[in-house]
Amino acid sequence: MFVIPRFRADSSRLFDLPVFITLTALLEFGLVPLYRFFFQPEEGRDAYLADPGLLTQALFYVVLGMIAFWVGSTFMRSRGDATRNAGSGTFAGASSGENDSVLGWLGVIYLTSTAVRIYLLRSNLYAYNASIELHFQNLAAVQVLLVMTQFATFSLAIAAVESYWHPHDQKRKILFYIIFSSECFWALLSGMKWSLIQDLLLVALISSVVQRRLRARWMVAPLLMLILIYPFNNQYRNLVRGEGMTVTSLDSAARVGSLALVNATEHTRSLSDWFGGGSVSSLNRLDLLRYVAGLVHYGPSADPLRTRDHWWMLPVYPFIPRLVWASKPLEDFGQKFSILLNADPNSCASPTYPGDAYLEFGVGGVVVCMLVLGIFCEWLTRLRNGTLSKRRLFLFAMMFLFTGDLEVDVFSFWTAIIKYLTILSLVAWFIYRQRRPSSRLLFRHRTLSAGGGST
Repeated sequence: MFVIPRFRADSSRLFDLPVFITLTALLEFGLVPLYRFFFQPEEGRDAYLADPGLLTQALFYVVLGMIAFWVGSTFMRSRGDATRNAGSGTFAGASSGENDSVLGWLGVIYLTSTAVRIYLLRSNLYAYNASIELHFQNLAAVQVLLVMTQFATFSLAIAAVESYWHPHDQKRKILFYIIFSSECFWALLSGMKWSLIQDLLLVALISSVVQRRLRARWMVAPLLMLILIYPFNNQYRNLVRGEGMTVTSLDSAARVGSLALVNATEHTRSLSDWFGGGSVSSLNRLDLLRYVAGLVHYGPSADPLRTRDHWWMLPVYPFIPRLVWASKPLEDFGQKFSILLNADPNSCASPTYPGDAYLEFGVGGVVVCMLVLGIFCEWLTRLRNGTLSKRRLFLFAMMFLFTGDLEVDVFSFWTAIIKYLTILSLVAWFIYRQRRPSSRLLFRHRTLSAGGGST
């Protein structure tokens, strides 16, 4: 009843944040865990997950949180007639005097971000390829540089908006495909599956909203890509972290990548084995209920993971870099949680937003945190309703990626929201602000007008 009326009115409403989060929660906390419990009971599961009572308890907390989420979303939706009555909204359209200044700034931003990536890669500090020792030795500088690499994703969003907003402009279309191809390459090089998935999801969102229909090919692509790249990605990570191979240049990346591909094909006897292995790994990755159950199971043993003592820092934490604030607390919940679960200490387990809310304040914390999330998601969704401009679409699309990720703890979630909402608002204003014509053009226009009037 919460999803179907919106989706029936317009298929692109799948990207309304309350709808999208509801469907992903159904998948990650419901359908996938249920399937794995009955059909993959021994596939990479801890012993405590064999207890159906524990899983039922964890599922109850998630369902209770989702009810609070829907209440918050419905309340916020009822506050504004524009949000309640709008479909996909109306479009502001392209200005007749619009120039290519957006494309110029897009090129500057993307090239700068790419230069930062190259520096991190050559310094053995890029994404999953990074040396853990070097990462923590240069933590203050690395965190600033990693924020700068996010501007590459901003660039992809701007390029997609420009391409789909001006469907007959070949220059914008070519630029979009160049940046998109480059982003896919860097995502594969990073060893981070989510980087590739988010690029595909971002294009799916923007194309669907602009064209007012669900773009099926862009929607299927993220899930299909997750299954396809998993065997390769597992081997790539094993070579980098397990066997200590370094990736600091394109040559070394090609060498490690080709070896990972060879190893992945050797471990699979056929294409069906490849898909089978990728499917099992994908289901394991999408099963988030096990993490909520883990927090419930460990109980007091998980108390050292709590971050509620830091919540007072939320207004300032995202904006003071570690270069200035040397004692700034680390956001290492995922790594500590991974150690608690006896998993790889160099990886990060997903505490999940509702799971951490339960850890921090019990059942009441789940209700309140999910209620606030529902209100915020509905407020953010208003950006794509009413009169839709390129600025609003860019801001909504980027914030969609950060808001739709419920794998992180509550503190990390809201620090990211506050930080990137501020940064993206400034970027959107700068890129899409109304620019005054130059004095030379204005003088020429007035001269022509005066000449026309004297004839």
